[in-house]
Amino acid sequence: MCITLGLIYFDRNNYGAAKKAFNGALNTGLISKNGEQNSFLINVYFLLGFLDLLIGNFDQAMEALDKGLSISLVIYGEMHSNTIFLYQYKAFVYAFKGYCERSIKFLDKSLNISLHIFGLHNQFTVQLYSSLGMLYCEMCDFIKAKSNCLKALDVAIKLFKEENITHLMIYNGLGMLSLYNESNADKAIHYYNRALNVVLKVYNENHLFLLSTYSNLVLGYLFKGDFQEVIRLCKISLNILSTTGTKEGQIFGRFYLYLGIAYFITGNKEVGIKYIKKCLNTFSSVCGNQNIFIIIACSLIRFIYQTKDGYVQFSEMLNKLSKVRESGIIEGNIHTLSYYFALGSGYCLKEDYLNAKAAYKQALETSLNVFGELHFVTAMCLFILGTVYVELKNIKKAEKCLNKALNILMNTSTGTHYFIGMIYLELAKIYKRTDRYEEALCALDEGLNILNLYPTINKNWLSSGNKMMEELCEIIERGY
Repeated sequence: MCITLGLIYFDRNNYGAAKKAFNGALNTGLISKNGEQNSFLINVYFLLGFLDLLIGNFDQAMEALDKGLSISLVIYGEMHSNTIFLYQYKAFVYAFKGYCERSIKFLDKSLNISLHIFGLHNQFTVQLYSSLGMLYCEMCDFIKAKSNCLKALDVAIKLFKEENITHLMIYNGLGMLSLYNESNADKAIHYYNRALNVVLKVYNENHLFLLSTYSNLVLGYLFKGDFQEVIRLCKISLNILSTTGTKEGQIFGRFYLYLGIAYFITGNKEVGIKYIKKCLNTFSSVCGNQNIFIIIACSLIRFIYQTKDGYVQFSEMLNKLSKVRESGIIEGNIHTLSYYFALGSGYCLKEDYLNAKAAYKQALETSLNVFGELHFVTAMCLFILGTVYVELKNIKKAEKCLNKALNILMNTSTGTHYFIGMIYLELAKIYKRTDRYEEALCALDEGLNILNLYPTINKNWLSSGNKMMEELCEIIERGY
C-alpha cells in the first residue's frame, strides 16, 4: 500500500511525500520479513535510489541502490533484469558525481546483461546504448559517443513506429555530440527540443524528468549567447524543483550556477555573484566539495570578485579545489580542463599572473587534446590566455593568442557570436596600446557591431567600447 501511495505522490511531483511513503514501505517490509532478503525490498530500495537520484541526493541514492543490488545478487544472481536497472542507476549516480570511468564500467555490465536477456531489439538495450553515448561525450571520446548514439537511434527506428520516452536519451546524446564535438549550438538545441517534446508527451510540464533536458538546453543557449533564454529556463527548472517537497540538492546548485553566469554576462553582477555563491554553498553542503560543478563555479572567481579583496575567496577556492582533486573525479576527462580554468582564475584574482599563465596553458593543452584546434572551448582558452599575457605585458603573445581565438571562431560559427565581439574589443585595446589607431578603430567597430546584436549583453562592455571609440576618433582626427 505504501509503495502505491509513493508512486501516486511521485506522479503528482510531491517527492518529499513519495520518499516518506517508500521509507514506510521499507520499514514494513523489514519488520514483516524479520530482515529476510526478498524481492519486495529490492523494489523499494530501487525506488528510493531512483528518487534520490532524480532530486540530486546522490550519496543516499547510491546507498539504496547498493542495498537493493546486494539482495538481488543473492536471490537471483547477476544475470537478471533487476541487475540491469540497479547497475544502470549506479552508473548514473557515478556520472553525476563526475566519476565517468566507474560509470562506464557499470553501464557496460548493464548492457551485456540486457543483450543476454532481451537481445538487441529491446527498449532497455536502446536506453543503455544512448546512456553510453552521453557518457562518452562527457569523457570526450567522441568516436565511441557517436557509435553508441547512432546504434541506439538505429535500433529505436526499427523497434518503434513513433517517438516515445526511449528517444529522450537518444536526442540528448545527439545534442551533446553536436555541442561538445561540433561546437554547433543550434544543432544541439534542435535535438534538445526534440527530447523535450518527447518528455512532454508522457509527463506534465512540472515533472522532474524535464530537468536533464532543460539543463542541456541551458548549456546550448549559453554557447549560443541567448542569455535571456538561459535565465527563463533556469527559473522554470528551479520552480519545478521548489514544488517537489525536497531539500536543496545538487540539481539546485547546477541551475544556480547557470543563472549566475547568465546574470553576470548580462551585466547584473550582484545577482550573478549571489547565485554563484548559492551554487558553491549548495554543493559544499550536499557533497562536501567533491563535485565537478564546484570546479566550474570556482573558475568564475576571477570574473566575479575581480579585486585584491578576493584573497579570502581565493584561499577558500584553492581549499575546495584541492578536496575535489583528492576525490579523483578530475583525472582523465574534461573535468581536468575545468580544474585548470578554476586554478588560473584564482591566480588571476591574486594577481599572480605567472602561475595563472601556467594554469591556462595547461587548460589550452587539455582542450587541444580533447577537442582539437577548431573548437569553441579551445578558442576560449586562447582568449583568456591572451588576457593574461596582456597583464604580463607580453603584448606580442597576447595578440597572437587573441587572433588564433578569432580565427577559430570565424571558422566554426556564423561570425557574429558574442565571443567574437569580445575578442575584437580586446584586440582593439592592444592596437590602441601599441599606437595602431586605425587597426584599433576597425577592430572596435567590428566588436561593437556584433555585441549590439545581443540586447541583453553587459552594458558596461558596450559603454567602455563606445568611450574608446570616441578616444580613438579624437586621436586620429588630431593626426596622432
